[in-house]
Amino acid sequence: MLRSQIAARGVAVLSLWVALSTFCLGSCKPKEADTAISVLNVPIESDIQGFDPAIITDNYTMVALEQVYQGLTQYDYYARPYKVVPLLVKSMPTISPDRLVYTFQLREDVFFHEDPAFGGKPRKLTASDVVYSLKRIADPRVKSPNWWMLEGRIVGLDEFRVALGKAKGTPNYDSSRVAGLSAPDDKTVVIKLIKPYRQLLYILALHPFGVLSPEVVAKYGDELINHPVGTGPYVLKEWIRGQRIGFSKNEKYWKEIDSRTGRQLPEPDEINLWIYPETQPMWLNFLKGNLDVLDVVSELQDLVFQKDGTAVPELKRRQIEPTVFERVDTVFLGFQMQDKIVGSNKYLRQAISAAIDRNELIKLFWSVKDREAHGPIAPGVFGYNEDLRNPYGYDLDHARRLIEKAKQAAGVRTFPPIKLHLMSSSWHRQLGEALGQQLRKIGLNLNVELHPWPRLQELMEKRQVQMFLYSWTADYPDAENFLQLFYGPNAAPATNRSCFQNSGFDSLYKEIQADEDSPERKERINRVVQIIMEEMPLIPLVHRSAPRAVQGWVSNFRLNPFARGGYKYVVVDAKRKVSLAARK
Repeated sequence: MLRSQIAARGVAVLSLWVALSTFCLGSCKPKEADTAISVLNVPIESDIQGFDPAIITDNYTMVALEQVYQGLTQYDYYARPYKVVPLLVKSMPTISPDRLVYTFQLREDVFFHEDPAFGGKPRKLTASDVVYSLKRIADPRVKSPNWWMLEGRIVGLDEFRVALGKAKGTPNYDSSRVAGLSAPDDKTVVIKLIKPYRQLLYILALHPFGVLSPEVVAKYGDELINHPVGTGPYVLKEWIRGQRIGFSKNEKYWKEIDSRTGRQLPEPDEINLWIYPETQPMWLNFLKGNLDVLDVVSELQDLVFQKDGTAVPELKRRQIEPTVFERVDTVFLGFQMQDKIVGSNKYLRQAISAAIDRNELIKLFWSVKDREAHGPIAPGVFGYNEDLRNPYGYDLDHARRLIEKAKQAAGVRTFPPIKLHLMSSSWHRQLGEALGQQLRKIGLNLNVELHPWPRLQELMEKRQVQMFLYSWTADYPDAENFLQLFYGPNAAPATNRSCFQNSGFDSLYKEIQADEDSPERKERINRVVQIIMEEMPLIPLVHRSAPRAVQGWVSNFRLNPFARGGYKYVVVDAKRKVSLAARK
């Protein structure tokens, strides 16, 4: 859908405003507010993959996971610049002078959620649970796409992984000692590194490192994706596929205190994640008051923001506040480098990059606060180069010259249609149509294939895509987190979804991983970015911001791009909701 069509639909949506006060909206309508409890209703764009933290990589699922599971550390909800703070540990670890040994002391008041796996008895968190969870990520049978974060890092863990791969039957983690992972007692976890790893405290705050119990994994096996049992502030109440994921407060949650308010967490009694693949029903339910927060996508901007950035009068009257939060991410158009057509012809990839008018796409499909991406690394992290310019940025004359070179290299007069794999939604379909229009100017045709998000994830992991849309939100504030998308050993099903292989890149990447921040490290980062921009396995498109509209009965809502479990801090005033919702 082009810009005029998007605007027309926006006007049509706005005209429904008055009718909404009496119209019952859709099958995904939350229940009326009960002022005795606080319920946070949040939309997400797609259903989730499941509740096994070791195997998840997408943002939608991370939001759900972090309500249930917890790691040793977390990102401070309030601090800017971003800071890692204790979660399941009493304090930050003691670190040896050579930066190779980290010693953590667990809190003594943390219990797992009640579950039949524990035989009806309370189950306290122990250091061996942490060791078990780290070993599980290394288990090749688990097929964790997050193994790259531990590979080559912890003494003996790679050898443990190899031994498990050769073992017959069901290996016993306890019988296979890992020198770099130990639990000297129930409250002490010791991690010994092969070499200094500056990102260790960052990654331990991430969703794959949520702590599991061996009993739960043994009881549920492959069904763990449907039976999450963690130490977190919420327990899974209900998961209706394609509609809603409901959580209720963990009534026996340990004494986590909000560092700013001094209040016991979590704040909401319940959280509902409502699944809206389409924008219009999400918007209508927000207007109705059924949703507390709204992701202001491009087609909703004129309905939410005035030119001065404040809310439109209708929203102001209901005390709905729009805010633009920070986001540290890059959206790419990717190529499967093992594909015989797009993967073997860098001139074709460069031509496609030069034919894409990113600024026009931003106007149509993203936020006016977003910016064109000239490289893979997002603003806000060490290694981002403000002066970088894409050598294959929008230039139709250049694109036409490159497509001729691509034809010569391939020995063809024309290329067959290229398959672009996208998520199933009207927004993605419209984006595919717009990209198709731009590429037709250089004689290329696109066949757009739409898939539900879990299916698209599967196709990328199995290397069964030709061209695809891929976004990466930084896990931690360092350029290395973006560059690992191109590291050879991370090839799909891990995070290198393009399966890019380049020995020069890999060698420099290893140095960047080990370096402390310095001018020399920044120079190495610039050199590997140059390799990426020449080879173009992923075409950088846009760095996104995060505009949100928040209902007047919601307070203390903020986004931390490195912490997706922040809903436990959000205050929902149920009585105020009843009052403000009447202003229609």
